[in-house]
Amino acid sequence: MERFIIVRAKKEYIREIAEIEKECFSIPQSEKSLEDELANENFSMFCAVLPHSEKVIGWSGMSSLFSEGEVANIAVLKAYRNLGAGFALTSALLEEAGRKKLSSLILEVRESNQSARKIYNALGFKEIAVRKNFYAFPKENGISMIAEL
Repeated sequence: MERFIIVRAKKEYIREIAEIEKECFSIPQSEKSLEDELANENFSMFCAVLPHSEKVIGWSGMSSLFSEGEVANIAVLKAYRNLGAGFALTSALLEEAGRKKLSSLILEVRESNQSARKIYNALGFKEIAVRKNFYAFPKENGISMIAEL
């Protein structure tokens, strides 16, 4: 299988990112909201892209305010999971947080998403709280995690 590269998101990728959202989340972001995030100077977006076809197989995004960052989403198409894209996309956010001199990066993850939690733990995130019924469709607890930078 062709190896991916991590690049900054660009407007041409928005439609594919929206398709990833539809596949991965019960309440996906719209193309319009993704375009708005891309245009926001306090929001950083990265894509995992197959270099020869420029097919977007995953994306990650985070907002930053003052000295803190918050992960909005990290998503990889099901057919491309377990190839390291989730790890690489999360790493890109941590590197961006470092460039922006943020003190921490926080995220929420479904309690049942053990593969994502393993990635986050491996990258230095610590579980700090359980948020009861944080997710809908299906209803599930969220685990809040933080990486101190």
